This record gives sequence, C-alpha cells and structure tokens, in this order.
Amino acid sequence: MLWAVIIAGGSGERFWPKSRRETPKQLLPITDKLTMIQLTVNRLDGIIPLKNIIIITNSLQRNNMVKQLPGLNPQNIIAEPMGRDTAAAVGLGAILIERMDSAAVMFVLPADQVIHDVRDFQSCIKESADLLAKKNALLTFGINPAFPATGYGYLNFSDSIEENSRTKFFKVSKFVEKPDFETAKQYMDSGKYLWNSGMFLWKTATVLAEIKRQMPELYKGLVKINEDLAQGIKLSDSLSAIYPTLIKKSIDYGIMENAANVICAKAEFDWDDVGSWEAVEKHFKKDENGNVCIGNVKLVNCSNMLVYNMSDNNSIVAAAIDLHDQILVQTDDAVLCCPKTSAQKVKNIIEILKAEKLERFL
Repeated sequence: MLWAVIIAGGSGERFWPKSRRETPKQLLPITDKLTMIQLTVNRLDGIIPLKNIIIITNSLQRNNMVKQLPGLNPQNIIAEPMGRDTAAAVGLGAILIERMDSAAVMFVLPADQVIHDVRDFQSCIKESADLLAKKNALLTFGINPAFPATGYGYLNFSDSIEENSRTKFFKVSKFVEKPDFETAKQYMDSGKYLWNSGMFLWKTATVLAEIKRQMPELYKGLVKINEDLAQGIKLSDSLSAIYPTLIKKSIDYGIMENAANVICAKAEFDWDDVGSWEAVEKHFKKDENGNVCIGNVKLVNCSNMLVYNMSDNNSIVAAAIDLHDQILVQTDDAVLCCPKTSAQKVKNIIEILKAEKLERFL
C-alpha cells in the first residue's frame, strides 16, 4: 500500500518576519489561503488516504500542525525531540510504517513546496509506484531546470527505463550538490541534468536496507526505537532517549549519493520550493508597474516591488513611495525591507535577533 511521510520540521528562517519558531513557513498561507502543509496534505487526496499519512515535525510546531489538520489522526503527527536532518526523519517514518504494513511503498516529500498541477503530480506518483512494484530501487523525482539555479541540487541521469507510462524514467548516474552559476548553466545546456526536488519513493524495506548498509549507526538507533515500541515504551520516550545519539545527516548525503540502484522520474508537473520571499511573487498577479501587492498595501511611484502585508489587523497599512525592486513584508510586530537581490540574507537578521536574545521576534 502507498504511504506518505511529510518532512515538516524546518524553521523557514528566510521567511522572517512572518515565519517564527512555532509557525514557520509550512504553517503559513504563503501562496494561497491555505497553509503550505494543508496544501501538501490536500495534494495527496485521492492517491494516499489520510490514515496513511505521517508527518515528521518538532515539539514547537506539533500543536499548530494538529490544529491545522483536523482530519489527520494526531498520532500520525510525530514530534522529533531535536532536529537530526532528513536521514533520521526518513528512517523513523520507515520503521513506523513498516510496523503497520511490511509491504509498504513510501512517498517522502517536504511540507513546503508549491505544485498547482495536482492531476499530473498524482499521475506521476501512481506510475512511479507501479514501477517500484516490479523493482527494488530508490526513486527520486527530477524537475526540468527552468534556469541555471545555484540553490538546488542536481541529478545527472543516463539510460532511460522503458515503461508504458506517461512518466519517463531514467537511471541516475550521480547526485550533484548546489553548483556555481557557470556549472549550473553547463548542466542545464547539456540536457542531462534535472533539479533534485527533494521528493522520493521507495519500499520501506529497500530504504531501511540502504540505511543499514550505509549508515549502520543510524540503523541501530532505528532498531532500538522499534524494539522499544514492541515493549510498550511510548514513542516520545524512546525518541527522547535515542535521538540525541543519532547522526545528523541529510538523506541525500547519507544514502542517495552512494546508493546502488537509483531511478529518477522526470516530473512534468509544475514545481516550486518557494525558498525565499523573492520566489513568492511568481504566484501572484502583478500590477501595471510590475508590483505584487498582497494585503492592505498603498504604493506611490513604485515598480517591481513585492509588498506583503501579513498583519492580522486589517487597519494596518503597508505603504511605500519611490521604491523599486524591493521586498517589503509587514507583520503585527515587525517589518522587513530589503532589495530583492538580498532576499537570501534574511537569515542574517535571525542571527542578530538570537545574539541580542530578542526571543519574542523568533
């Protein structure tokens, strides 16, 4: 049976000031009236039942996650006691699923991506699951590069795998982490590279075998969690004891880069990981001056602006005069203004707030 593990413990610091520790990016309505986690769960409707969806988050975010997803069993929303990156989160999801379904196929996806083309997305997932019914492989989803991005990892693909399906499948030769601009341009021009979407599909048995082979210490920790559950120990107690001992490493570095049999599905659906404020504007209409204005906003002689008034009080106005190519985000207690070219530097503000112990703004 098909299951989903949604990785939802990120801090979303690039979306400060609206993104905070208890309500980060995935819990916010960034591109839609629904929050990103709600959109992610809704996107699975029709291919994966709610009872088969597990969310891995943290203790700060879990309560808000439960409130936002009333249709999901709260027991399916798991709080890690500390972040141990995606390899541990994937492994935890795999052992929990395998306890209930030893033949499970597991779809791993982040909580904070935007995909509008739900029909093609679901078709791709179903056809990929059909392929894995016949193969013991690790499958990842590659996105056609739209520009020479330096913020994404890349998949170098080679031989095609013949399948009678709309989705095209290829063998993956190697994973490449975030390149510089010239290298990214070469990748794009070659036609042999795809963006790494961060979405994966595999049998739980297959990924656990790879964790055992490549990350034996992590595997030992996962086995101990499984043994604790079999003895009636609460999951939260087991995680509190074992998680501090687990290695902190991503699934890409820990497993995928050196896995023996990796396949990629070439995704034809639209995709955006919306990594910073600058990426938001493509999801909204622009006015005649190229401005994107969301919420209660007033502009005079401005162009190519992104102004996002996210205050809860509609009586607050976000206003700007004679500004161009800037990002302006307003909340009830903070304002961010920066050139679009500096959108990735928002984390620098977070570091200042931490250093000055201004916890109420974090």
